[in-house]
Amino acid sequence: MPRLNSGFRFFHLMTDVWTERHGSGSDGSLVPRCMDPNVLAVAELHLGVAPFTGRHDHVNIQAWTRRFLLCYGVRDCDICSSTSDSGANVKKALSELWPRWVPCAAHTMHLAVKASLGTTPDTATARAARRENPSSSSSLRTRSTNPAAACLLRRGRKIANHFHKSSASVAALNSVPLPGDEDPRMVLTETPGRWGSSYLALVRLFTLMPRLIGFGELPDLTAAQRHQRLGRQEWSELRHLIGVLQPAYEACVAVQSSTFTVADALKLICRLRRTMRLEEFPCPRDFDRPLAVGREDIIKFLADDNGRTDLMELDNRLYRHHSVKVKSSRAVDGLHDGAATFICLIQDELDRWFFNDADASKNWLSNDAVLAATIVTPGGASMLRKAASRAEQDDPIVRARTALLRTAERLLDEDAEVASRQEELERERKRCRTTLVDWESDASRAADAESTAEMVMQELERFVAMHATAIEGGAVDFWSAHGDDYPHLRLVACAVLGAAGSSAASERDFSVAGMVLRKDRASLLPAHVEMHCLIRFNARLVPSDLSAIPVLTQAARSNARADMQPISVDLACSGGSSGDSSLSDSDTVLEPIDEDEGVFF
Repeated sequence: MPRLNSGFRFFHLMTDVWTERHGSGSDGSLVPRCMDPNVLAVAELHLGVAPFTGRHDHVNIQAWTRRFLLCYGVRDCDICSSTSDSGANVKKALSELWPRWVPCAAHTMHLAVKASLGTTPDTATARAARRENPSSSSSLRTRSTNPAAACLLRRGRKIANHFHKSSASVAALNSVPLPGDEDPRMVLTETPGRWGSSYLALVRLFTLMPRLIGFGELPDLTAAQRHQRLGRQEWSELRHLIGVLQPAYEACVAVQSSTFTVADALKLICRLRRTMRLEEFPCPRDFDRPLAVGREDIIKFLADDNGRTDLMELDNRLYRHHSVKVKSSRAVDGLHDGAATFICLIQDELDRWFFNDADASKNWLSNDAVLAATIVTPGGASMLRKAASRAEQDDPIVRARTALLRTAERLLDEDAEVASRQEELERERKRCRTTLVDWESDASRAADAESTAEMVMQELERFVAMHATAIEGGAVDFWSAHGDDYPHLRLVACAVLGAAGSSAASERDFSVAGMVLRKDRASLLPAHVEMHCLIRFNARLVPSDLSAIPVLTQAARSNARADMQPISVDLACSGGSSGDSSLSDSDTVLEPIDEDEGVFF
């Protein structure tokens, strides 16, 4: 791996643990990521998934992570930072190995939105206890913080689950005519652990509203089918809830980009925090049919409309929208209770998860990995000061400089030095051609020799002064175009900009593993699953010229296989089975949910 990335050993690790859907085993994913200093592009190295045996405690997670990385030649000292969800065991394991740990921004937004939508922390065990002992249900149930939104989502979940289980109801729903949008569609169900599924389920309900209303008027409906409808007030509440959920959904999707740096993630979080403090939100209007369906029709409509109509796109369809005040007044109606309560709660939740002054692990303004990457981003220093001022925290610039200086000092190590011997000789020759000393230095020429760290800090001061505002394209494009202007800071920037703000890359590994390990292939050997996933993400490394690949005879293949020494990443630990669950939220088995379960944003 270091050879594939030009010898650059400042990797940033994304990881997670996953429980198989059609089995009791567990698998883990590790995705090292770095910024190649030669091409100045972010590179993700998907290593596939590997079996994880034993309990999901931090000791086993640490041992498994080290062994898995060692299989690919990556040592502990090669990792600069790590990113994972907020699961307590994974967090503890990674932060002990590498202090620069970044919580997954997408997963954290998911938790903040779940809490703001009124979900309760009740487990399946608590719900079962309430069913067995109804008399004590009032004492066992945790009160929802947003009962109006929770009630609407519970009602929508019942409708979605009905159509998910009844093909006859789906056929009847698609038989209802909807001019301009005749394609058959399904009602979406929420999925545990899938970020944004609650928003997508609500949007699909809204875009199917004319059909759902027409479905309730069909003759010969069963009693269960007649109950699958929302009242006028519920439809209005749903529109308002879509309007306030859309910014969080957009931010959650954007932060999962494979090219996003952790500085980009911080900027997106700050934008979301500011958006959630606005006094009004755009919400879709009641409608009969969409104005345009599909990309081509939407582009054509926008060209013809020329900005005359307030529009918003939902589920690849275009609708009119209007701005709704958060608070009602005598002259203007505001958001309904569920949406208005969501706004109040999400403001506190974002501060609690991202700008928590009492918990350093939940404060991005005191995270060294975030600060170091942000300060080498154009306009990053200004953004840090402004974000700290709005969050009523101390100026983080001093800490950001210190974090960057530590990285620069680490680059002086022999194993991390990537400058060639020729470049060193050229710098020595330049020093031999001058007798002048710097005007700020001492009188002696020997005192003028500056360390690499000092030159990095000087270039940082010049960079911050000259690029105080953000530019189009972001940090990666900037350093690709202007890296030669800051030769020492450029390498440090490459070392810190590889840090990821989301562990979505590990989730993509699990998505591939889920497609490989289908229900009809649940008996695949773990080694075969690992190899399928590894090949899927790294097929580009195979030579394009197939003639360059050596062809072995059957005897040669048998001899080569017999000579192979297997590399195992299994843990020789006692206690616990492979099916033990983790405290990580992403370990949930993706199965359809019932109407009593929590909200999944």
